[in-house]
Amino acid sequence: MKSNKEKIEKLFPTVYITLISILFGFAVEDVVTRLRELAPIDIFTALSAAGILSGIVAAWIGYSFVSMTQERLPRLMDSVNVFMLAFCFYILITTLGMEIWWFFAALSFYQCAALLATIYNGNILLQNLSTAYDWRIFLPNRLVAVISCVIFSAGAWMSHKGVLPSEIALSLIACYIITNILWVYFFYRGWSKLIIEEA
Repeated sequence: MKSNKEKIEKLFPTVYITLISILFGFAVEDVVTRLRELAPIDIFTALSAAGILSGIVAAWIGYSFVSMTQERLPRLMDSVNVFMLAFCFYILITTLGMEIWWFFAALSFYQCAALLATIYNGNILLQNLSTAYDWRIFLPNRLVAVISCVIFSAGAWMSHKGVLPSEIALSLIACYIITNILWVYFFYRGWSKLIIEEA
């Protein structure tokens, strides 16, 4: 007969991915609702919304892969980790239709939260799937988050001061979509390496 500890460990991945899916599902719905409220939308808003949606997909991939590869007791930090990033998405969504510097400011805050989530989830995976701790496996993901935080913070400041050309602002928003794609690529590469090593 299974102990309560074993039952909780067995249920954890399912509960974790369910919570993540609900939170991020609501975020997707909020993006669509916000776009309807702002219709007709300009190119800045459309591209920003695409960036947020790509970020939600990237985050869901990261969290789902983490939850699938472990059976363990939940930690308080697990909840903080998930809700923190979801909260950042909701902040980003509220900036749609506002002055673009608001979006960049929220984006820089989101990238800081993404960095913390990447460090935490990466460490969880390393602890569960690797016999030798190698911090370099998810280093590219951390670098993407750090560089993005610096770039978008600078973009927010320049936009607020009125010295950021609209073409550069559009390029920065497009860069957000690209960084999400890069993050997923680097994360999947690191995750696959750990899975292969365990096998």
